[in-house]
Amino acid sequence: MTVGDAVIGDLLNRHMLLLPFAIDPLGRFGPILEHFLYGSHTPPPISFPSSKPNATIMYSKLFQYPSPKGILRLAEHNWSLSPPRRFYDHSYLAPTPSITTIQKLGLTITKAFALHNRYASRKFIDHPAHTLPPSVPNPSYPGQ
Repeated sequence: MTVGDAVIGDLLNRHMLLLPFAIDPLGRFGPILEHFLYGSHTPPPISFPSSKPNATIMYSKLFQYPSPKGILRLAEHNWSLSPPRRFYDHSYLAPTPSITTIQKLGLTITKAFALHNRYASRKFIDHPAHTLPPSVPNPSYPGQ
């Protein structure tokens, strides 16, 4: 059993779920996050190696009761039954709970990418790539 699979096994023993999700470069959500937020479609078939039995169990539990699904649709429904005001979250740009959540999630992901890029660029600038000592001819500079 791999170390990651042992962690997943510990979570299963504690009756907890690990919800890993993916967001592609175009900002589209992966199937697990789609299911969690909207309760849409059935899970795509994924096979894990035999060395990761707990990953297989965890994946199947993510799409079964009592794992939450469609939380945004439920929030939308509950809010629409008795909205305390016309727009959700005190903003005309966020008329419903699901739109507010997606907007805030998008801002959070964008900020995380920006911080990651800033950190990576600073690290690259602060620590330039290895350069050749002056006594070694550099093939990119002809005439040396």
